[in-house]
Amino acid sequence: MISSALVMVMVKYDIGVSTMGAVQDTEESNRRTLDVLAARLYFYYSLCYELTGSLAEIRSNLLALHRIATLRHDELGQETLLNLLLRNFLHYNLYDQAEKLRSKAPRFEAHSNQQASHNLS
Repeated sequence: MISSALVMVMVKYDIGVSTMGAVQDTEESNRRTLDVLAARLYFYYSLCYELTGSLAEIRSNLLALHRIATLRHDELGQETLLNLLLRNFLHYNLYDQAEKLRSKAPRFEAHSNQQASHNLS
């Protein structure tokens, strides 16, 4: 019988690593047609680490991905990564950092319904 801790380690390293590989592949291709796919991959990448309880490990990667999405004017990627970063900060009770990020992040006119529901204030 496989213990739940072993399953979590397998999930973290197998799915987390493969998701990060997919994220890197989409970033290297730099195609605007992959922006929607990349936003989904960011979500699943963060979800893998959230389920294993190791969100702090990917915070710097999420910040770097947000910076890249901003430079590429990828609005969906920016919104998705902003929500993931805020979720990451709030998970670890880093309220001041979350507020600084939220206050400096741009607000977009055309939100997707899914992302707009996260930003209701």
